[in-house]
Amino acid sequence: MSVDGNWDLEIDSPRGKQHVQLAVTAEGGRLTGTMSNSQADISTDLLDGTIDGDELAWKVKMKMFPVTLSFQMTLDEDTMEGKVKAGMFGKFDASGQRQ
Repeated sequence: MSVDGNWDLEIDSPRGKQHVQLAVTAEGGRLTGTMSNSQADISTDLLDGTIDGDELAWKVKMKMFPVTLSFQMTLDEDTMEGKVKAGMFGKFDASGQRQ
């Protein structure tokens, strides 16, 4: 099962549902790519990205807020689900669909 490609992610945050785009490539146990939001004109590289079977993890440093988001997701064909930890703001549900 490959995670490579473009994904639409939805994060259930205290500010409502946030929609971001994810472009990723996996090589060995490493996950690289970018996360962006075209409406807010934001794009940032994934940090510390890993893939182990169907388990994905990565971090992104937000530019608008001084917080690092830590993603823990489970891949299932063309969908992914999991949690996003946003520092002192807590954990939120997240889900994704391959474009």
